[in-house]
Amino acid sequence: MGFASLALFASALVKAEAQKVTADAVPTAKQVEQLLKTQPKTYAAHFAAGQLYESQGFYGPAQDEYRQALSFPPVKPDAYKRLAQLALKSSDYATAEKVAVDGLHLFPKDYGMLLTAGFVLQNQSKLPAAMNMYLRARAARPNDAQICLAIADVLAAQNKPEQALVEIGRFDKLSSPTTLSIYEKAKILLALKRYDQALAELDKNFNQDPANFANNKLYASTLANRGNRNKALEVALCLLANANGKEMEMSKQRLTNLLGPLVAGVPPNVIANAEGRIKDVRVKARMHFALGDVYDRKSQFDLAIKQYQAGLKLDPQFARGHYRLGLDLEKNGKDINAAKASFKKAHDLNNGQNQQQDQQIEDKWKSLSR
Repeated sequence: MGFASLALFASALVKAEAQKVTADAVPTAKQVEQLLKTQPKTYAAHFAAGQLYESQGFYGPAQDEYRQALSFPPVKPDAYKRLAQLALKSSDYATAEKVAVDGLHLFPKDYGMLLTAGFVLQNQSKLPAAMNMYLRARAARPNDAQICLAIADVLAAQNKPEQALVEIGRFDKLSSPTTLSIYEKAKILLALKRYDQALAELDKNFNQDPANFANNKLYASTLANRGNRNKALEVALCLLANANGKEMEMSKQRLTNLLGPLVAGVPPNVIANAEGRIKDVRVKARMHFALGDVYDRKSQFDLAIKQYQAGLKLDPQFARGHYRLGLDLEKNGKDINAAKASFKKAHDLNNGQNQQQDQQIEDKWKSLSR
């Protein structure tokens, strides 16, 4: 197992620990204003301001407030934890490590502080030092199951899968399986070349959540490597349906690679299986639209047209779906009148939607209206 997955589990644990302090207790703007007015020189007031800014995504001001909080005793470890984690968000490893060290100096046995320090070190690939922090965290909370996952992740990154699997066993004795523990166990089993067992674990998470990107990307690639193309396609379609931004582009490329030279495209039963796993109608539609895009790239226009039509049956208000259908009808010479009708529908919807217009749709409609 490579460095790509390093610190994923520690990150989840650190976030969970932070939520005990910040999530449900994030103060309102009025509360913060009142605190700063009545208690301007207190840890509590500036920590609350930091929480508010962080919840709003203003990380710079949040860090400023956390630093101010630490200038007013008695300080608590939470400001150190938040400062270190925010420094990591901007890849400022030197600051993150210094803050973690400062916090540990004052709170050497605080579980969350040890966990945060381990996370900071793990993000820098300082694995022995990270392990030391996690073992100290375990000593602080001997019966905490979650720390087993962070320790297992470090052991796996150190190419010690057998020892990592022992940690998963410890977790299983202390807790019911979780998405993280199942995924970590699967990765370790793959490192041990116990492929069937790994696939069984990945399938558990896939059945629970078809939109789990980390798990299902690994599941699709492992299925493909083991020669189970149809199941890999089903998983890839679920990823495609739920993807956005860069992940959408990666999902389209993944599906293109899986299809390879297949001229018939994704088998209908595989499409039906994937659609059956998706509850949201618009997400189902997006799967068909995105699959149509994949076929377009492969110049399989008949297949693309069928997918755009299938998507529009589910989401007839999607302007770009009508536009892409019109392009393929026009390009393939199937039905010029139907193509123009699709462009008109796209234009009408594009102008009626409360959002920024799709300029390509408008440019196409203008070219037809000359």
